[in-house]
Amino acid sequence: MKFKTWLIAFIAPVILASCSKSSDVQPQPEPEEVGFKAEAAWVPVRAKLVKTLDYSYRQVIPVNGVYEQDNYETKQGKGYVFFDEKFQVVYVVDWPADQTHGSVAAQPVYFNFDTRDTVARADVEAGLTDNWHINFNDIYNSTISVNYNDEFEKGLIRTIATPFDQLDEVPAIPAGLTKVTNLAVSMVPNGNSWGEYEMARHILTAYENKTNIIYLKDGRRVKFQLQNLYRSNPKPGTVKDKYEYPAPFFTYKYFIQQTAGSNNIKTR
Repeated sequence: MKFKTWLIAFIAPVILASCSKSSDVQPQPEPEEVGFKAEAAWVPVRAKLVKTLDYSYRQVIPVNGVYEQDNYETKQGKGYVFFDEKFQVVYVVDWPADQTHGSVAAQPVYFNFDTRDTVARADVEAGLTDNWHINFNDIYNSTISVNYNDEFEKGLIRTIATPFDQLDEVPAIPAGLTKVTNLAVSMVPNGNSWGEYEMARHILTAYENKTNIIYLKDGRRVKFQLQNLYRSNPKPGTVKDKYEYPAPFFTYKYFIQQTAGSNNIKTR
C-alpha cells in the first residue's frame, strides 16, 4: 500500500503538469493572405468589399491602330469600394463620373469620405445637403475641390512629394502658405498637383510619388491619392491615346485620421 500511495503521489503532479501545459497552448492565428484583388491589382487581398456599382460605358475600338471617338462598343462595367481594416485605408476603383468624355462642361461629382460614396449633385446644388468633403470638376473631372469655411485649416488641400504608403505624418504648414481649396491637374511635369495633363496629346498621368493632404472642416486630416481617371487604372506612361481607356472614372485611395487635429496618417 505504501508503494501504491507513493506511486500515485508521484504520478499525479506529472499528469497535472501535463494538463497544465496542454491548456497553455494557444491556437495560432491564420497566416495573413498576401496578394492583390482580382478586381484591382493594386488593392490588397485582405481588403473587404463594401460597395459595388453597375453601369454601362463606351469603349472606343481602334481601327488599324487608330482610335476614333465615334467607333465604340457599349459595355457593362462595375465600380468597387474596398476597405482595408488593418490600416483603415479605403480604395475606390473604377467609380464612374457623369460621362462627358472630357468636356469642359463636366458636371461636379461630390464625395463623402465617411460614407465612402458619392453625394447627389442635385441635392448639393439645391442646398439640401452640405454633407460632402470633396468634389471633382472641370475637364475630365480632374480638379479636386474641398468643402471649406473661412478658417485656414478648415478645407485646405496640400500636395506632399512623398508616396502614399511612405507618408506617416502630415508635415507642418510652412509659414506664409496660401490657403488652397481647389487643386487642378498640373500642366507641367512634376507639378504641384495629383498628376499631369499633357496638352499635346490630351493625356492624364497620375504622380505615384505625390500624396495630397485634405484638412476637413471638422479638423480631421485625410491622406488622399488620386490614382487615375482612366477606367482599369492603367499604369502611368502606358496610355498612348486619349480614347484608349474610357474616362473619367475615379480610382483613388484615402485614409482618415479620425482624431481632429492629429497629424498621424501612418498606414503601414
